Amino acid sequence: MSWPDFGIGRRRDRGSATVLAAALAALVVAFSIGAAVVATAVATSHAARNGADLAALAVASEAWSAGPATACAQGGAIAAANGGVLTACSVHASGVARVQVTVTWARGPWQLASTASAQAGPG
Repeated sequence: MSWPDFGIGRRRDRGSATVLAAALAALVVAFSIGAAVVATAVATSHAARNGADLAALAVASEAWSAGPATACAQGGAIAAANGGVLTACSVHASGVARVQVTVTWARGPWQLASTASAQAGPG
């Protein structure tokens, strides 16, 4: 014997596809935001490393002829041209230049900073 179906099973399923579609859309948005944050962090890190490498090369090449103060000023200009700030600079007696560059990404209330160090010089 089978029980009569009064449409109860069908009424419980009404709208379930809408809930599933909304949940899937929310999941796609969450993954997209996460991917954008990771991509921004990677880009900021690369910009900091590139700025530090170029600033170190500039400081090392200027240190021999112009002295450490002028060389670090040149390194700061190179770091700024690459979107960063020279936060540390030193030139050792051997001619090796060590620099530290920080790149900051800020949009509205969100801020992301990446710092990189580099050295360049003879030997």
